[in-house]
Amino acid sequence: MVEHLRHLRQLPLVECHTGPVIFLGQAATELFSQGFVPYMLATRWVLSDNPGDPADDAYAHARH
Repeated sequence: MVEHLRHLRQLPLVECHTGPVIFLGQAATELFSQGFVPYMLATRWVLSDNPGDPADDAYAHARH
C-alpha cells in the first residue's frame, strides 16, 4: 500500500473538474434534504381570538 501511495504522489495533477456532478443514493437524499427542503418549507402564523396575544402582535408586525 505504501508503494501504491508513493506512486500516486508522483503522478501529474489533473485539471480542476468544473462539470456536472451526479449524486446517487444516500448522497442524493442528503443533498435534497439539507440543500433544498429548508427553502421549500412554509411557516404559518398562529392566529388566536385572544386580544393582545403575542402571536397576533407578531403577525400584525410582519404584515406591515
